[in-house]
Amino acid sequence: MKKFGLIQVAAAPVRASDSDTAEIVTQLLFGEAIELIADGNPWVKIRCQHDGYEGYMDTKQIEYLSDSEYTHWKTLPKTRLTQHCIQLQSPDGPEWIFRGAFLPSSSPESGFRLGSRSYEVLHFPKELARNTNSIETAMGYLNTPYLWGGRSVTGIDCSGYTQIVFAFMGVDLLRDASQQATQGETVDFADSKPGDLAFFHNTKGKIIHVGILTGTGTILHASGKVREDQFDQSGIFRKDLNKYTHNLTLIRRYFK
Repeated sequence: MKKFGLIQVAAAPVRASDSDTAEIVTQLLFGEAIELIADGNPWVKIRCQHDGYEGYMDTKQIEYLSDSEYTHWKTLPKTRLTQHCIQLQSPDGPEWIFRGAFLPSSSPESGFRLGSRSYEVLHFPKELARNTNSIETAMGYLNTPYLWGGRSVTGIDCSGYTQIVFAFMGVDLLRDASQQATQGETVDFADSKPGDLAFFHNTKGKIIHVGILTGTGTILHASGKVREDQFDQSGIFRKDLNKYTHNLTLIRRYFK
């Protein structure tokens, strides 16, 4: 049994159990790596290499790697795709991949190799560039539809949104909002800055939501869709609903 693999489709669901009807707990993007915990057919239990999250995947969406291929992949300089999407020529024909895909950063527009598979770029709108502004990156997902477990421009949830935006900044966040709230350092509301994350609790006091502060009295967050709403020390205020929808718990900072 090979122990490692790469995602070979644009976006692959990771489920809570070994069934097509099971809840999607997260999503993996093209080029992201997994570790196989338990073998199966067609379902395998996996661990996501970027955040340690575990779940079940269909083997047909995984490109298996030998130990040496995985070691080589780990040492490659890599970048997150900043375009909304690009088209590749894969061994199986044309394929579109989305913003956030994980690609080798050495001239990916000339083609690249992942494991045993070679890819050519058919449609590449502009040069890949690392975005150093978290708010600009976050705004690139505006109006993306909400999808529980999603991490792509076709559907995203609140903590998937913050995780993938921060990945562009070189910050590795854990998967769930409650986990992300244990990282970084706590800051007071009065000292908050653009790029800080605000966390929100339910009636039982459990952290269930997260968003990105813009520094202009608003917050970017995934709720129905990625949206920009008013934010103050009480929480998120929806002007269209004329009410607070999320109660502020704390604010955390992840980079200076």
